[in-house]
Amino acid sequence: MSSCIKLPTASQPQDELYTDTPVIGSVEQFNMIQGFFIGSEDQFNVVVAVCLWGTDVSRAYVFQASRPGEGGDNPPPHTKVVSEWVSSAGSCKGRCFELEEAKPPGCRSGGFECTQDRCGEERNDSHACHCSLDCLERGDCCSNYKSLCMGDTSWVHGDCEEITSAECPAGFIRPPLIMLSVDGFRASYLKKGNSVTPNIHKLIYPSKTFPNLYTLATGLYPESHGIVGNTMHDPVFNATFSLRTREKLNHRWWGGQPVSKPPDSGLVIPLERRILTILRWLHLPDDERPYVFAVHSEQPDTFGHRLGPLSNELMNGLKQMNLHRCVNVIVVGDHGMEEAHCDRTEFLSSYPLNIEEIMLIPGSLGRIRPRDPKSPAYDPKVVVANLTCKMPSQHFKPYLKQHLPKRLHYANNRRIEDVHLLMERKWHIAR
Repeated sequence: MSSCIKLPTASQPQDELYTDTPVIGSVEQFNMIQGFFIGSEDQFNVVVAVCLWGTDVSRAYVFQASRPGEGGDNPPPHTKVVSEWVSSAGSCKGRCFELEEAKPPGCRSGGFECTQDRCGEERNDSHACHCSLDCLERGDCCSNYKSLCMGDTSWVHGDCEEITSAECPAGFIRPPLIMLSVDGFRASYLKKGNSVTPNIHKLIYPSKTFPNLYTLATGLYPESHGIVGNTMHDPVFNATFSLRTREKLNHRWWGGQPVSKPPDSGLVIPLERRILTILRWLHLPDDERPYVFAVHSEQPDTFGHRLGPLSNELMNGLKQMNLHRCVNVIVVGDHGMEEAHCDRTEFLSSYPLNIEEIMLIPGSLGRIRPRDPKSPAYDPKVVVANLTCKMPSQHFKPYLKQHLPKRLHYANNRRIEDVHLLMERKWHIAR
């Protein structure tokens, strides 16, 4: 099963959808790893890569349906509508899309794994990794070399061990640390038998990709580091940040130049190659070897989750280097997934508002600002009043941002709109 996959936003034929819910920990709990993505040279070397992590070989899909609105909610142009599904509330009419799987050309042709006919091969520099007799010495074997070519037991089929202290080979003064952050990685994806990795109870808000990853990188709450959402408007710049536009690459949003920009921004590298790069860097001498590896996969949240192949590639690679009892691995998610339904959508058009005068950041939380920032008619207090207790079964509570619960730390930034809609679980807001 290849991890070189791209899937567009898609609908769930049985009307079951998933939405974001927070899953990562508080700033206090992650201060120990702050600066992973932006460490200076005299602290440690930093690896930023992309990977897909999962338990053994499993697969899960997450499907979403969208309603056009502000912030780039329109479905991708290449997504095809196969049939119109009409919910009883009309909330998903014409908005459900068929799952479409696209494999980039040459995805598996780069020699990323050993096969029987490659065992003991002559070295071929066009391959991403090697199965030659000297690959162990040179540190560039494919991660399945020992299991396939030497009959070693795959890591996942080995006995579970309780490791109380690091067991590192010669040349490793301290255990390396690999942090894997996986977009939309729900806690239940780590289930094994009847157990599940415990949730962390103090959560970062909002449960969105960029705010949470930048919190990990900086040790700051979103209101302090300024990345308050995947979509946000800055009144000083008079510009809108969105994951779907190149504006996200502009350093002015980040308070500096992001590590993703120089010098090879825009290159598309197979996920397997990133894992191989980590394994090769672990083979470097101690004075050249990075200590901290920060690895992120942004793909799963886009097309759902396809879990498994890289967990084996990474762990088998560590095992054949005798590092599986040495390296510390931390797995985090920027948010989880919550069950939702096409009918569980609140529409602002159902409330006493002039929706033509406002801009809404829609989704599992809502933020409202005036369409015309200079409009004298716009009053956020009036907007909150017009949205408060207007329906017998209302599934959100409006707040002025300064009145949001203090534990959310989501008020003291100019990019946070004056009006915030705190949604019930499993509900969305739209225009």
